[in-house]
Amino acid sequence: MDASTETVVKVRRGAEMRRFVLAAGATWASARDHVAALFGVPAPDVALVYVDDEGDTVTMRSDSDLSEALRLCGGVLRLDLVPAAEGDMAAADAMAGARVDPPADVDMTADPAEPVRESATTAAPGVGDKIAESPATAPAPAASAAAGGASG
Repeated sequence: MDASTETVVKVRRGAEMRRFVLAAGATWASARDHVAALFGVPAPDVALVYVDDEGDTVTMRSDSDLSEALRLCGGVLRLDLVPAAEGDMAAADAMAGARVDPPADVDMTADPAEPVRESATTAAPGVGDKIAESPATAPAPAASAAAGGASG
């Protein structure tokens, strides 16, 4: 094997391990398709994850992700195949060996960029849909600001 043109790839799915050689210049799509064929699953159902040099679980989704994984692998790229339908949470759990389901009262469909809003059932009377503020970011009451006096 010419180390400058090929990389050994080991892919684990549960207790099953497969090994193959990935040629230099291979694309993410070709690697994913090859792994899908090895394990007999449809390519759209394949998500591949690896542990990077800082110990973080990383999901590969593009050519640049594959290039970075190859750069970091040290000659043997070790991957885990997880069902793509389970998303990034499954990828992290696959490396930890556990499945963590969100609490029943957590809305996993909410947009994380949206501010958190208190519901009428959990908010104080009259608060309704006011955006929840933490005590550290809430504005100081006017009385305490006046009590502080002017500094100068």
